Amino acid sequence: MEVDPDSLVRYSKYMDLTASDTGDLRAEIASLRSAVATHEVVLAEKDEAIADRDTILAELAKKLRLTQAELDYLKRRLYGRSSEKQQQGPGLFDALEDPAPVPPKETAPDDEASTLSDREIAQAKKRGTGRKPLPANLPRQEIEHPLDPSELACGACGKDRVRIGEERSELVQFVPASYVVEVHVRGKYACRCGEGGVVTPPAPPRPIPGSYAGPGLLAQVIVAKYDDHLPLYRQAEIFRRGEFDIPRSTLCDWIGGVMPLLAPVALAARSEVLATSYVQADETPVSVRDGPKGKMKQAYFWAYRSPELGAVFFDFRMGRSGEGPCDVLRNFRGTLQTDAYTGYDKVVKDRGLVTAGCLTHARRRFVDAFPTSPKEAGLALAVMQRLYAIEERIKGKAADERLVVRHRESQLQVETLKDVIETIARTALPSSVLGDACSYAQNQWEHLTAFMRDGRVEIDQNAIERAIRGIAMGRRSWLFCGNEEGGRRAAVIYTLVESCKAAEVEPFAYFTDLLTRLPSATDSQIASFTPRAWAASRRV
Repeated sequence: MEVDPDSLVRYSKYMDLTASDTGDLRAEIASLRSAVATHEVVLAEKDEAIADRDTILAELAKKLRLTQAELDYLKRRLYGRSSEKQQQGPGLFDALEDPAPVPPKETAPDDEASTLSDREIAQAKKRGTGRKPLPANLPRQEIEHPLDPSELACGACGKDRVRIGEERSELVQFVPASYVVEVHVRGKYACRCGEGGVVTPPAPPRPIPGSYAGPGLLAQVIVAKYDDHLPLYRQAEIFRRGEFDIPRSTLCDWIGGVMPLLAPVALAARSEVLATSYVQADETPVSVRDGPKGKMKQAYFWAYRSPELGAVFFDFRMGRSGEGPCDVLRNFRGTLQTDAYTGYDKVVKDRGLVTAGCLTHARRRFVDAFPTSPKEAGLALAVMQRLYAIEERIKGKAADERLVVRHRESQLQVETLKDVIETIARTALPSSVLGDACSYAQNQWEHLTAFMRDGRVEIDQNAIERAIRGIAMGRRSWLFCGNEEGGRRAAVIYTLVESCKAAEVEPFAYFTDLLTRLPSATDSQIASFTPRAWAASRRV
């Protein structure tokens, strides 16, 4: 067998290796292994850093989505439409199979027909169109327009034309407010004997002792500010244009001067509401100038309404703590319907009240979530829409009858809504708008469904929010209350104004009569002056 010379050379070189050379090779191998291990550690650290970076990026992306959703929500609140009307959604069970979204209406301002529901369109057709006739109770003044003498002669025969009929047309004119000074003359009577003294008829009582302001003038100032939302300084300008200069400070004094008369009536209206066993409550903020430097503080008007009577009263507080409801409702027993604000928790616990929630507050959260989650939010809104359709049909009926219909028709919708919300909550981010909507509905579920257990309870408290709307509109004009006492005065007058609206009483006529009769009324007669009692006495 032949041997490769090169192999012999390599073998001889290998045999010639010394022990030191072998040690060097082993050290080099160990070094290489150490370098590989270090490299693997570095790679593992880099992989871990990349994983951490991906986690951070995912969190940032989620925060960005939530921030963008919040920004879009705030923009809609600031610049978007305030209407929450929804178009008719898909069938309830069709919606469970990948439903088409039920978007809030986004129509052009001039596209009025598309913003109306079927019921509103039907009502509009029933009412008809065209100009309404002018009220028959407006005074008429006939103005005759004679024919020009040059046209009286007939152009054919030359004889005078004879009147055979007439054409009438109506034109409404505006006559600015006029003022009448009542001069009350009281004769002085004495006997010719000179010993019987002088007798004079008693002067009629005035709403404000020593003031020239009559009941009609005071009623106009009150209604203009608290119903028409005209601040006193604007009213002073209007009076000045009418050549009757009344300083703003005098108008302020008049408002304070009628408080001794109006406050007991407002207190009687408050007693009417609290005498019932079902009350709705809500609150709205107002700025109050506090202290000599005029710093602003946020105070609150608290509204309490009896759905049974339709009456409402307001309570003014310098804060939003539970002290207000605890004071007002300290003798109340029954059902209290609120928007889940925690300020009512103490009085509910102390008094053992039954609580009811407001489905509108839950619905609004799903409306807010609709732009970012149209499929999920649209499904919940579709179910709520069916509940409201049922409530619309039974509106105004007896409590027992409403409860029967709710058990027969609304129960399925309530159970379906609960299932829908639970399904959505499993996948919705808790910090998202949709997650917040689900959390609110689930946490308040027992309160939101109280209307299913009591036929008197409304599905929401929209009625009391409408009562508060007058304050919200007025707040845009008069901006703030001058002080704490001004807030209390406003609460008294708003109680009477909003109660007039609920009782379908014309506020000016009411306050005029009130300020005419109250100065001579006794304490036992005060209860007969509340708007509800006043309206009842007029219907007799």
